[in-house]
Amino acid sequence: MKTLAILGDSYSTYEGFIPEGYAGWYSPNGNAKTNDVEKVEDTWWYPLLSEYDLKLLINSSYGGSTVCNSGYDGEDYSH
Repeated sequence: MKTLAILGDSYSTYEGFIPEGYAGWYSPNGNAKTNDVEKVEDTWWYPLLSEYDLKLLINSSYGGSTVCNSGYDGEDYSH
């Protein structure tokens, strides 16, 4: 079986699908009032698992991380 590994920021998180202790944004406890993800099936990546017959190998996503050197409020996060 093919696998999917995700390295991402808060948009890829979902509580219970990221390593314990990692900061997440999406949760089964719900923050749907501030976003449209009510369940893990609503994430961008979950439909890929069934569509392409993939197993989730790891979701190493962390809420608050950035995907480039510029961070929040224009700060330099290159370190």
